[in-house]
Amino acid sequence: VLPESIEHLGTNIFLHCVSLEKVKYPSNLDYIPENCFAGCKKLSEFEISSKVTEIHDNAFCRCKILNKVIIPSSVKSIGKGAFSYSKSFTDLSVPSSVETLGSSAFYKCISLKDVKLNGNFNSIPDYCFTLCYSLETISIPSIIQIGDHSFGYCISLKQISFPDKFESIGNYAFEECHNLTSFSLPSSIIS
Repeated sequence: VLPESIEHLGTNIFLHCVSLEKVKYPSNLDYIPENCFAGCKKLSEFEISSKVTEIHDNAFCRCKILNKVIIPSSVKSIGKGAFSYSKSFTDLSVPSSVETLGSSAFYKCISLKDVKLNGNFNSIPDYCFTLCYSLETISIPSIIQIGDHSFGYCISLKQISFPDKFESIGNYAFEECHNLTSFSLPSSIIS
């Protein structure tokens, strides 16, 4: 339990605390620092406070048994690799408050099956969902661009549809997506 009186946390504060299982995060902090819980292999529960606006780079990277991720509507930014290599959670909903999504944010989240992207961002960055082997469905209502390798090796992905104003797909965006059977592009596509 971290006391509510804490006003600042530095980077790497709990990096590789391999026995850490649960955290009560101070509700007055509006960010989760870079590498804060990276490598906390036994962290299974974490409630993100409704005051958090930023989840910094690699904040939950390699939290292998983190089994539930609820991103509150206060979050505006999810950093690079924020949840990468977190192997246990299956569902993800990115709220409409999110304006920035970092590259590799959900890289190799191998149990992730269902994603709803409601964020207010224009693109899915490079490597965002690469190696999410279990990903079957993704809802992408308002993006205009998919970056390089964004869904590479998502071998369970079966179909994807794009919003009307969609413009661009990056290199290798759907590389090795063997089960992809339905793919429809709007007339707005440029590259």
